[in-house]
Amino acid sequence: IEMKRAHDGESVFDVYPTLEARDNWIRVDIHRRANLLPERFTAIIEGIIELVDRGYNVNFVELTATEQALRNYGYRERLQQLADERENFLFTGLWKKHAHVYEFLASGQCLAEFTDSGSMQEELNHIDEALCLTARFNTDRPETVFEANTNLLVPPTDGEFIADMITHVVETDTIRERMRSGQHLYGNDVGERIVEFLTTRDTDRVFDWAHERLGFESGDSSEFEYL
Repeated sequence: IEMKRAHDGESVFDVYPTLEARDNWIRVDIHRRANLLPERFTAIIEGIIELVDRGYNVNFVELTATEQALRNYGYRERLQQLADERENFLFTGLWKKHAHVYEFLASGQCLAEFTDSGSMQEELNHIDEALCLTARFNTDRPETVFEANTNLLVPPTDGEFIADMITHVVETDTIRERMRSGQHLYGNDVGERIVEFLTTRDTDRVFDWAHERLGFESGDSSEFEYL
């Protein structure tokens, strides 16, 4: 994050001037396969449209899988028309530089990121300016929800529910401040610490065979070194 933040190239606001002209954007980044199922995807897109109708500034980022889903479910033309008609809806492709994502999230122009990304839940734990709203029923980063309170799950059950929940969060001062002031969990040099941890345990047995759990004996695992 710090490396990308330090870039001195073209600004995201040069690429998308609308992002600077308006503030309190809700940036939407949806790509997980489970969220492309018809019920979930419909709920997400209808929720986004409802947020735009309520007057919130929404930037929908279209990834490859997202584009295919939009075309398959007949939503792409509707979003393009919405972008043409509404100044508070920006419909973009994948941002070309990840540094632009960090720049925008930390700029003060982005109110929240509505995402299903795993890494974004970690990164937004270290970026206080933007809220993390995760479009999932559960998460493999539970520490961001239960320990740090920097992340909130918004289950994609229904478009109206999604819009209501996001509206409640962004309009409630106490919730916003609690999420923005949450503990930074991961610290510095995370990659080095992960490698050090694994290196000290490289001879540990990390799992049991199913037959062993049932009480059957097992031979010497070194027999499988050839694999």
